[in-house]
Amino acid sequence: MINEFVDKIVVHEADKSTGDRIQQIDIYLKYVGKLDVPMPELTPEQMKENERKRRKRAWGRTYWRRRKEREQAEQEAKEKELSEAVG
Repeated sequence: MINEFVDKIVVHEADKSTGDRIQQIDIYLKYVGKLDVPMPELTPEQMKENERKRRKRAWGRTYWRRRKEREQAEQEAKEKELSEAVG
């Protein structure tokens, strides 16, 4: 039933320039136009929690990147060792 009121939905390209993935979505309603939903004000506790999550995600990205580099280096060392043993 709600589909009858929606004229179109425009999904914009994601923006990762700030480190967080932000994507703008515009919703146009029939007979009304673009629907603007105000962003809620965050409480200090919510801001603190968001910062904690951001830091945790950043640490996780760093951890997995280093782990992948270490595993790749180990794999290359094994391949080099095998090629020396064969050759």
